[in-house]
Amino acid sequence: MALSAVWSVFVLIAMPNMPESPHWLIKHDRVPEAREVLAALGDVSTESEHVENHVSEIKESIAITGQGRFSDIFRPSELRLFHRACLAVTAQIFQQMSGINALAFYQATIFEQDLGLSPEIARILGASVFTWQTICSPIGVLTVDRLGRRKLMMFAAFGMGLCMAIIAGTSSQGQSTSCVIVAAVFIFLFSFFFPTGFLGLTFLYAAEISPVSVRVPITSMSTGTAWLFNFLVAEVTPIGFATLGYKYYIIFACINLFLILPGKSTLSAFRLSIIVNAL
Repeated sequence: MALSAVWSVFVLIAMPNMPESPHWLIKHDRVPEAREVLAALGDVSTESEHVENHVSEIKESIAITGQGRFSDIFRPSELRLFHRACLAVTAQIFQQMSGINALAFYQATIFEQDLGLSPEIARILGASVFTWQTICSPIGVLTVDRLGRRKLMMFAAFGMGLCMAIIAGTSSQGQSTSCVIVAAVFIFLFSFFFPTGFLGLTFLYAAEISPVSVRVPITSMSTGTAWLFNFLVAEVTPIGFATLGYKYYIIFACINLFLILPGKSTLSAFRLSIIVNAL
């Protein structure tokens, strides 16, 4: 666990040398600094046409969208900012409630205690699942613009729901070698669907549905929600496995399959907003 601190040191060293966002600099009337950043990114001079065009575009976008404030999200308007915030937050809730971290945080325990594998094999499989998930991650990147955000999330939600249902059924028969193999296979398959439609897409979706004027607070709310529910799932999962056993997977199967219904309906945004308000 202490190994994680090593990467944090690299981040601490790198962050002070990273450039500030040109959009933020121009928004705060620090245009010369924005020119320097744009010039460095484009490897051109600060007086080049490339930099001038970008500065003009940013100024124009700020003039059109205005100077948004956090309180604007909760005020009635034609942009329906609160509605957009609810969609961004709800997408992140369902990302975590898909059950990914119930599997990710406790994979070794699942393989060893639930499926009856040896500790060594359980650890090897747990590491292999993460490696497999990393390999599958580019699939979503390469297909998201071709298939669209909503369709890709619906595809992943259906796949994850199906995987959770099968894992629940096979885990209930831990004494059967064939069922143990099937459960392990579908844990790997779940780690194919999640990065394809949910790992980064919910962050992208939150940014794209938010107007530039309030993009920062809406995406901040959605990201904070993701980590809040990440913590919730991590804390609840040991209790869930201890009290429900294999039935705990059924909860996540139902949540994932439920996502397909609002995704296909024209009332999807309204339903999702109701869920967020209820939470």
